[in-house]
Amino acid sequence: MSGEKISVIIPCYNVKDMVSECLDSIVAQTIGLEHLEIILIDDASADETVSVLKKYEEKYPDNIMLVLCEKNGRQGTARNIGLSYATGDFISFVDSDDWIHPDMYKVLVDIMNKNECDVVQFRYMETKDKPEEMSRAIDNIDYKIVDYSCNRKEKLLNSQILNESCTTKLYRKSLIDCANVRYAEGVAYEEPMFTYPMKFYVNKVAVTETKLYYYRYNEKGTMLSYMNNPSTMVQHLQVQLNVYLTMLQSDFFNEYKDEIDLYFIHSFYAETFYFMAGRGMPMLAVMLRYMAKTVKEYVPDYRNNPYIGLPGVKEEMKSLELIDKLNLTDKELEYCASEYMKGLSLA
Repeated sequence: MSGEKISVIIPCYNVKDMVSECLDSIVAQTIGLEHLEIILIDDASADETVSVLKKYEEKYPDNIMLVLCEKNGRQGTARNIGLSYATGDFISFVDSDDWIHPDMYKVLVDIMNKNECDVVQFRYMETKDKPEEMSRAIDNIDYKIVDYSCNRKEKLLNSQILNESCTTKLYRKSLIDCANVRYAEGVAYEEPMFTYPMKFYVNKVAVTETKLYYYRYNEKGTMLSYMNNPSTMVQHLQVQLNVYLTMLQSDFFNEYKDEIDLYFIHSFYAETFYFMAGRGMPMLAVMLRYMAKTVKEYVPDYRNNPYIGLPGVKEEMKSLELIDKLNLTDKELEYCASEYMKGLSLA
């Protein structure tokens, strides 16, 4: 890959017992440390995380940069800070308590350069301990190339081509610069502000089902507890509304109105039922009324969207029927929402 570099951006917060395993998996990349620019952003940790990070910066001064934040701004803020320092040809985001396969960057850059891709998307494995798969060398992997410059509308409807996870992708930095995207700050579900608008700028994407990223599942972790807090659902709505408003003001809206409207209906409204059902949270009448009012305000013709009722959309959009029940009392409306969500939790 000649003199190309990958900027690896890693937000860190209270991970003193786990971040070493993450960093060890990165500095051991078979692509060679000389091709890595590792940017560590300590998000005002309250434990000894900074001490651990400083040791790595001192050990690898030519490859690791440590940025200290005075206030905790959450992952979106930390990643944005990392992007402001990144100078590599490629961008990768890794969470500080996870691992990556030793061959990950070598394989991904090879695919990226051979096919002149803007993004390579791969899969992850959920694990509680360092996986055995990390010891198995990877030379070649199967992948498919998706050309977004042809039939972009069709690609926008397929969330599996480019999903909303930033850690399971290698990006070409020129794409991020062209799209001028950044993460939502200070909230949960910060990724859509970064990932969704980018879909209108990307041309060629490589997609593989190979698992190269290892997500550490910690059922007692602070992040999982935070995501199960009802306030995160409000933040989710806030982010998705901001995504829609961003696209509404973009040069793409007129051409892709139906696709953007559908994404908003899905992510802001329908998906929220799935999130809450999966976390065992009740849908309160006040929240449902707000969601319905917002959909009707920004997409008053939502019933006429040509994609509503098509395979893959039909069942999920049953949640739209609840908008017709807003004349019910709060108790009656919450009962209807509860009955609908029972089916989602079993799905």
